[in-house]
Amino acid sequence: MTVTGNSAQAVFQLRGSFEELLSEVAENSKRTTGNNPSYFAFFRNLLHQIKESALLLNLLRNLEDNDHIGRLSALTRLGEITGELDSSGASTLSTKEEKEAFFRGRILGCSHQMDESIREISEDLSDYLPLFHLLASLDDRSTEAVIRERIPRDPHSTVPALQLSALVGWKLFSERDIQRIIDCNESNHLLLRSAIDYAGEIGFKELLKYNQHLAKHEDCSVIYSYLDALACSGDLEISLLSDIRDSLPPAMRSFTEALISSRNDLHLEFCAEEAGKIILAQTVFHGDPSQAGKGSAGGVGTLLSALAEELPSSSRICGVCTITAVPTRYWKNNMKTFERLSSDHTVMRIPICSEQGNEQGLFRKLYPEILLRLRHSMKHFNVRPNVFHLRYADFATLAASRIAREVGAKIIFTVTPDPHRRLSSSMNTHTDLSIEGASKELTKVFISDWLIRFSNGLIGIGGERSKTELESFFPELNDRNSATSKKLMMLPEGVIPGEFCPLINRSTAAERLLFDSTRGHRLSFERQNKPTILTVGRLNPLKGQHRLVKAWANSQLSSIFNLVLIGGDLESPSDEEQEVLNDIHSALLNRSDLKGAFCHLPALENKTVRCLQNALASTHAHGNVNIYVAPSLKEEFGLAILEAMSAGFLAVAPQVGGVSTYIRHGMNGFLINTATSETIKKDLEHILLEGNYSSEDLRKIAD
Repeated sequence: MTVTGNSAQAVFQLRGSFEELLSEVAENSKRTTGNNPSYFAFFRNLLHQIKESALLLNLLRNLEDNDHIGRLSALTRLGEITGELDSSGASTLSTKEEKEAFFRGRILGCSHQMDESIREISEDLSDYLPLFHLLASLDDRSTEAVIRERIPRDPHSTVPALQLSALVGWKLFSERDIQRIIDCNESNHLLLRSAIDYAGEIGFKELLKYNQHLAKHEDCSVIYSYLDALACSGDLEISLLSDIRDSLPPAMRSFTEALISSRNDLHLEFCAEEAGKIILAQTVFHGDPSQAGKGSAGGVGTLLSALAEELPSSSRICGVCTITAVPTRYWKNNMKTFERLSSDHTVMRIPICSEQGNEQGLFRKLYPEILLRLRHSMKHFNVRPNVFHLRYADFATLAASRIAREVGAKIIFTVTPDPHRRLSSSMNTHTDLSIEGASKELTKVFISDWLIRFSNGLIGIGGERSKTELESFFPELNDRNSATSKKLMMLPEGVIPGEFCPLINRSTAAERLLFDSTRGHRLSFERQNKPTILTVGRLNPLKGQHRLVKAWANSQLSSIFNLVLIGGDLESPSDEEQEVLNDIHSALLNRSDLKGAFCHLPALENKTVRCLQNALASTHAHGNVNIYVAPSLKEEFGLAILEAMSAGFLAVAPQVGGVSTYIRHGMNGFLINTATSETIKKDLEHILLEGNYSSEDLRKIAD
């Protein structure tokens, strides 16, 4: 039985008993196999219908212990609808992940009752700081009391307590406390930064003036916090900035130069604040949008950059500010903190100094730094958007949403069924997912739910089929009577066909880029008449370029097709990029027969990529069609795939993700298993080499 949309309610009406429905869910969780692709959607809608904690506790008792997705989802719903748990309910919260799931529910239910479960989780204040910040927005006093209790009992809570107090404005520490921390923690950079940030937010101006030696601290992150705090207090002197500017690393030097400009009233203005005019801020925290294809900057950055260039043509939108966060270790010499890309589009880069990485891709540990720096940068550089466009379900986006609410801006959130599709597949097949993995994915679900609830408008990508899928995964969208469902507006997928070519002419584009003798991996003129397999994207293990290279190299495909990769910073690769480059090198090691058959180009401007695609696709070498392969483990949207299709490439994309909403296997492209190089090799050979499709068939599919 496939259950989607409002089917949970329909099943309840037919069966007449929630107990029967609960029993079916419990039995389904025990099965080792199944063929219901929408089980997570069904489960979500079922939980949304339950209003009594006793029913949820009964469900939890019947779910298998290793059904982590089901158990954590039920606990979140329990937290959303219940008051303080009795001993029976408390017994269900035995792990850190279970306590967090329940805590997320309390926040979704706007409940600030400080029961023992919430007090226990405060012992891990550092891990749950974003959740406590949301809780503080619901009930400032009760949350403050819990944090105040922790400080004397646990010295390790000092840093997160300082961070949370700076975000909210609590005066938990005196000026004397902060001076003592500065005097006694010269080498504890995280604690020192947190104390400085707190002093800046609370307004300890005299303390900041007294500690000007911090402007020349050995650690640049401490210098950044100090200059930022001084700027917020209004006591930053240009002479101080000028004295230290030349000795700073690139990120800090760019920041001080931007501060000097703003203090000299040279800051950039978007447009006059006319009635009815919109200044739009859009966030992209996964890579710098101006560096698309390098590091962690992918197709979304390209999309948002193009969007920012087009939107001001609207009569209502008069300026766009794209906000991104760049770790200082990846800051390039030519990067600017505040940079005008066009007359109506500016990029604001927030330097991130924290030694704590972006664990699990969620920015959990970076939440306080991103929120605080974004708050301050908007103040420093006079950025006053009245609309925020947000995407991604992570803590960086959640931080941006909090800033939007602080400044009174409206929030537009692009909602996607990610990671809902993966969770549905895992629940359906009982693929092992650890409790840590389930908690990570359900944290994204929680952030999406929060943003959907508190956004002023929602955007979905795709047609009616995509809308139905979104409604099945988000119960509030499925409720036709709710205000939330009325916020959703669907936008069709697609790209504008690329006609403009920045190269001299298309006929020389391939020759100049692909056959350049100065490149390490280039095509040879002896193979210029062979068709091309092309892939474009940032270098990342998830994107799978190394799997495609290995599949191609170990197949007859390499004798028929050239392989062209575009993407990555080949001169100064990040750690993730270097990992992929090493795997590509290993796949080609001692393969002299492939010399001149493989070309790897660095990340290129999007217009140049599309020009090259058009040049390649315009020639069908010996009747063979050119192929675009997206070897990613999953693609939720696949901008590069759509661009290649618009140029005339035959598109081959992963089965997992959202590409199936616009590619129909064997009709306008192909969907393959991209899990390993072997599955890629097998599926490509089946499509291209085994006679299942003629060249004429493939051209028709591509067209």
